[in-house]
Amino acid sequence: MSRLRLTVSLVVLCSMFFPQVTIAQRSSHRLPDSDIYAQATPATVNALDAVLEGRTLAARGRLNEAIAAYRRAIQIDPNLAVAYNNLGIALYRQGRLQEAADAYYEAIRLDANLANAYNNLAEVLVELGQPQEAERIRSQASAIPSDANSRNVIDYINQGRVLANQGKHEEAIAAYNIALDFNPTLGVIYNNLGNSLQSLDRFEEAIEAYRRAIELTPTLVAAYNNLGFVLNELNRSDEAQEVYDQVNALDPRLIALRDPDSATAEDFNTLGRVLRSQNRREEAIAAYTRAIELDNQLAAAYNNRGVAYAELGQLDQAIEDYQVATFLDPTPTQYVNLGNALRAAGRIDERSRPI
Repeated sequence: MSRLRLTVSLVVLCSMFFPQVTIAQRSSHRLPDSDIYAQATPATVNALDAVLEGRTLAARGRLNEAIAAYRRAIQIDPNLAVAYNNLGIALYRQGRLQEAADAYYEAIRLDANLANAYNNLAEVLVELGQPQEAERIRSQASAIPSDANSRNVIDYINQGRVLANQGKHEEAIAAYNIALDFNPTLGVIYNNLGNSLQSLDRFEEAIEAYRRAIELTPTLVAAYNNLGFVLNELNRSDEAQEVYDQVNALDPRLIALRDPDSATAEDFNTLGRVLRSQNRREEAIAAYTRAIELDNQLAAAYNNRGVAYAELGQLDQAIEDYQVATFLDPTPTQYVNLGNALRAAGRIDERSRPI
């Protein structure tokens, strides 16, 4: 079977089992090119900047400055609900419960679908000794449609990714947290949040974010991979192995392929490893091929596809993949694989020949 037919077959198989995921649609393996500032007025843009600044300050424990930033956002745009919600969070952290409640009420008045504001308000009301009002607020929150804030969520996720790609991880964390204000149940936000936390060496917080991502979206393979990586970095290898075992236990049709267009190269590379572990080598090759299509610099995918080809006796294809893998990432393991394949193919004199 050709690579093309294998790839098409795998994608068709996945599309038969899983609905399209509109919240994180991507072209290639990127989120939509939506812009947080699209269709926004200049005042709203400046207000959003102030909210992001406030979230960054709050994360550093500079609550008075954060509160000032949120109030500045409100002065610029008095109708910006997320500014009131974040103001409430900062006031709550200072123990100013009634002021926090007032801010949350205003956030809800301005945006009846701002889910996190309801949750925050209910928590404060309990502490203020108003359990019945807290229950009423929780009931209102449960009635919010799950897709009510999809545009806002996408915008803030996208903004967070842009900031993270620029190395502005504290600002990215602020954007992801605002996305969680709108939808606190979306695993991909926690995964992205974990990535930025990891980049800042805030490993325990990253672990917590990845675990939350997995709890919310048990088939989000990227979160498993990221969690396992951090645990290994912290020399917690037993915990990391448990995480990898969870990935291997998943039905391969579930692994990050509910929407094949939203899966990353690493997702397909992991899928290939799972399929190969089940002796489904042709399907594994299709998965590795898709990984390479998404990221043609991913040496591991070439190496893994080479292993699968070698196990099927297709040594010429294996050698080709090993050569690319050693060029991209010249590790001893990949040179050993290349040498073994050349020897098995009777091409031992080519071991030192450049590709």
